[in-house]
Amino acid sequence: MGGLGLLPLIMVLRLPNEERAPVPATANPGRWMEFKRGIVEVVSNRAVVIASALEAVMYVGYGAFLGFFPIYARGIGHNDAAIGLIMGGQLATTMIGKPAGGWLSDRLGRKPMILLGLALCALMLPLIVLGEGFLSLLLLSSLFGLGVAIVTPSTTALVADLAKAGRKGSAMGVFGTIWDSGEAAGPILAGFLTASLSYFNGFLIISGVMALAAVIFAVTIKDPMHAPARQAEGKPA
Repeated sequence: MGGLGLLPLIMVLRLPNEERAPVPATANPGRWMEFKRGIVEVVSNRAVVIASALEAVMYVGYGAFLGFFPIYARGIGHNDAAIGLIMGGQLATTMIGKPAGGWLSDRLGRKPMILLGLALCALMLPLIVLGEGFLSLLLLSSLFGLGVAIVTPSTTALVADLAKAGRKGSAMGVFGTIWDSGEAAGPILAGFLTASLSYFNGFLIISGVMALAAVIFAVTIKDPMHAPARQAEGKPA
């Protein structure tokens, strides 16, 4: 079996080398400056930054759930098998729900789907640590996963909609960096809050931050999907 794993490597090594024309030395500084201009332009786009920050805030809650739900569930008497099934149900809901969430955002608009998903996440997060039975925890965590499934494809599509042509790659890079920062901060913030307060109060504070982010997003960001429709309505037939 180990030999079979080496077959792809051997096939790649046997591929002929393609001769490439040398890249002029003067091209590299120009590309670097273009890269810097692209990043600065994307970071200066308030709508892209706010949409990215909203995703990061949601992933603060998601990181808190992933980091501390197993500890909470073990503390109230659930074994590793039950905890694995609950978290597996949440992940399965997220995985299955993302295509549907993206499809709905194409038809209903990015903004309403993002607000719906974030509201679901903010509501479910503190309720999860009020549940004790296996079925209640499975249901609550799956609904939390559904919220994540609604938000994630919608915010990704929104950032792509908001980014200027030729800057989509830079926009998605900035979006991903901010998103990862939120997910990394989730367990840290949750650890501090739960140690100082309790699971419920710590998760409730994170939920409140999510709700605040949703309000800021609702007030400051316009859904670009509706702009062409409005323009089309104003044009003569």
